[in-house]
Amino acid sequence: MDRSWELAVVGATGVVGRELVGALAQSGHPSERVRLLASERSAGEELPFGDETLEVETANAETLRGARLVFLATPADVSRTLAQVAEAGRALVVDTSRAFVSDLRTPVVFPRVPGAGLGRVPDARRFRVPGPVSQTILGCLEPLRAAAGLREVHVSALICASGAGRQGVAELEQQTAGLLASRELEPTHFPHRLG
Repeated sequence: MDRSWELAVVGATGVVGRELVGALAQSGHPSERVRLLASERSAGEELPFGDETLEVETANAETLRGARLVFLATPADVSRTLAQVAEAGRALVVDTSRAFVSDLRTPVVFPRVPGAGLGRVPDARRFRVPGPVSQTILGCLEPLRAAAGLREVHVSALICASGAGRQGVAELEQQTAGLLASRELEPTHFPHRLG
């Protein structure tokens, strides 16, 4: 296994980023070096990575230089910018945001369905993961499709506030406290009251 390459996780201090860092630490990833990157305000934080503790650095062109695989666990606008920077350095990019949801040149990679989506764009250097609802549904339905030829499914999904990251969770907490205290609060992150 070639361990002479560098992996970077951008947005490592966010909700999704922390989960990704934990999953990578448990996976036995083949990289020689792992860099945890985030915004300037998170630089200097330390995060556990297996038996090590890694310091978070500021995400920019300099800290992305040399990375061969870059995971973007960032808001869509940040992902669009940093994906270009990483691709210019010849890195493979995996984005967790919705930045490239309409880009047909960015294949969707389904973690629970090996190879799904990868053949669509043979020279792709940027990939995206589907949202959590799609991943969960596909993980449940793929065995049915394989065994019984399932061809079509109609789904209604209720999306959780945590899908909007820390701000979503904070607003849910504030709105819940307000409702329990019989106070109506104006939404700040979402377009309407939750629940």
